[in-house]
Amino acid sequence: MKVDKKVKVECLDGEEAWHLFMQHANEEIINSNVVIKKLARKVMERSRSLPLCPLKSLVEPCRIRRHPKSGATCLKLLIKVDIKTVTRYRRIIVSQLKVGSEQARKETELISFKGTNFNKTLQKLLSDQNIDEKGQVSCASTSPRYPNLQSLFLEGYSKSDHMSRQFVVNVFPHMPSLTHLNLSGIPITGLSKEIRVLVNLRYINISNTKIQSLPSELKELKELKYFLFRCKYYRGRGVLKVDGLSTLSMLPKLQVLDLYGNTCLEADDLRLLMERNRIKGISMLVELVEILGLLKHLPTWKIRLHSMQNMHTLQFCDLSYKHDEGLMELGITQCGFKELLINGSGVSLKRINLGNIAKLRQISWPARTLPSEGLPRLTSLYISYCDSLRSLSWVLHLPCLRTLSVKSCSGMEELIDPAEMQQASSGLPTFPSLQSLSLSLMAKLVSLSTCPLDFPVLSKLTLFECSKLKKLSFKSSIINNKFQLVEVDKKCWEDLEWEDTTIRSHLASFSKTL
Repeated sequence: MKVDKKVKVECLDGEEAWHLFMQHANEEIINSNVVIKKLARKVMERSRSLPLCPLKSLVEPCRIRRHPKSGATCLKLLIKVDIKTVTRYRRIIVSQLKVGSEQARKETELISFKGTNFNKTLQKLLSDQNIDEKGQVSCASTSPRYPNLQSLFLEGYSKSDHMSRQFVVNVFPHMPSLTHLNLSGIPITGLSKEIRVLVNLRYINISNTKIQSLPSELKELKELKYFLFRCKYYRGRGVLKVDGLSTLSMLPKLQVLDLYGNTCLEADDLRLLMERNRIKGISMLVELVEILGLLKHLPTWKIRLHSMQNMHTLQFCDLSYKHDEGLMELGITQCGFKELLINGSGVSLKRINLGNIAKLRQISWPARTLPSEGLPRLTSLYISYCDSLRSLSWVLHLPCLRTLSVKSCSGMEELIDPAEMQQASSGLPTFPSLQSLSLSLMAKLVSLSTCPLDFPVLSKLTLFECSKLKKLSFKSSIINNKFQLVEVDKKCWEDLEWEDTTIRSHLASFSKTL
C-alpha cells in the first residue's frame, strides 16, 4: 500500500497579512500619507501568496526608505514586480531600491534595472561614480565593489535617442565575476577596454545602443558564448556601420552571434567561425553576394538582405544549412531580385518583411510543392513598396499566417489573382489563421478577389488610402467574427460597394473611421 503525506497550507487573512507586511516595511512612512497607504495595500494584496522569505525580500526596500516621496516611489515599483520572478529564485533581490545596502553587496547574485533612467541607475549602483567630459563612466577608488555579482541587467528604454547624455561604460573592474551582462537599450556609445577583466562572461547583450566600435579587448573573453548586438531597422536611416566586429571571430567558445540590423562580419571572419564549427545560431545583415554564398554553410536564424542589386533570383535554400529548424526571420530591402524561390529554408520561417524591391514580380515554388508546405510556420508577412507585384495568391492557404500587411504596392489590382481561385475551391481553407489584415496606400487595388473568401478568425481590419477599392470579398460567414478593431478611412468606407448589407452593418459596429 502506498501512503502519501498531505500538508494543508493556509494563507493569512487580510488583516493578518497586512500586519505581517507592516512588520517588514516602514510603518511610519506608510502611515504618513493616505495615498502611500493605498499603494502599500496594493503591494500587500499582490504579495499575499508569497512565502515569508521572498516576501521579506520584496518589502524590505520600503523599510530602508526615510522620506515619504521615496517610499511612494518604492511602492509604485513594487506593484509592477513580477511575483513569479520573486518566487523563482532563493537568493536574489531584483530591484534598484536595495543596491546601496551592505547586504545587497554581499548576497545579491542578480541586479536588474529595467526601464530606468541610466544616469540615475549608475548613481545608485556606484555612489562615487566619475563621468568625465567625454561621457566616460568609471569608478572612483571608494566606490562599492560587487566581487560576487554574476548577472547585471541595465536594460533601458529603446527610445535612447531622446536621452540628454550618452556614456561609455567603464565599471567592469568592480564586477569581475560577471557571467551575464545586459546593456540593451541604454544610451551608451562604447565599451571600455577594461571589459577584458570579465574573464567569466558568457553572455552579453548590447542591442539597440549607440555603440559604433567594439574594443579589441573583447578577444580576451575566452568563455563568451552569446553575443547579441541587434539593431532595429528604421526606414530611411540606412545601415549602421560598426568597427571592430572582426574581434568576434577570435572568441573560441562563441555559439550564438546576433548582429541583425548591423553590418555583417567580413567573409574571412565568417570562414574562421565556420572552421571552428561551434556556431549554433547566427543573425546578421548581408550586402555582398560573397557573404550570401557563405550562408548555406551556417545555421542562420535571422537574415536581412540589403542593397543587393546584381542577383535576379533568390533561392531560400541558400540562406541556411539548417532547412528544418533554421531561418526564422527574413528581411529584404532595396534589392534587385525579380523572383523569390521558396525552397529549402522556408519551412522554419515565421516572419518575412519585403520592402522596396521594385523589380520583384514573382514568388514561386518548386514543382508539385504547395505554398502551405513551403511556409508551414509563417505567422507574419509585411510587404511594402514592391511595385511590380501583381498579387499575393500564394498566401491564400498558409496554415499559420496571422498578420498580413501590404503597403504601397502600386501594381496590385487584386490581392488574389482570379487565375489562382481554382485552387481555393480544392478543399483547402482560405486564410485559416489570419487575424489581422492591413492594406494601405494601394493606389490601384480594386478588390481583394473576384470570388468571396473565408476569413474565419479575422479580428482586425485596416484600410487606408485605397482610393479605387470597391469590394471587400468576404463570405457571409464574416458576420460571425468578433472584431477587435475595424479602421477604415472615411472616403474608402463611403466608396465601398456591398452585395450583402449585413456585412457592412456588422463591420460598422466595430469600425473606427480614420
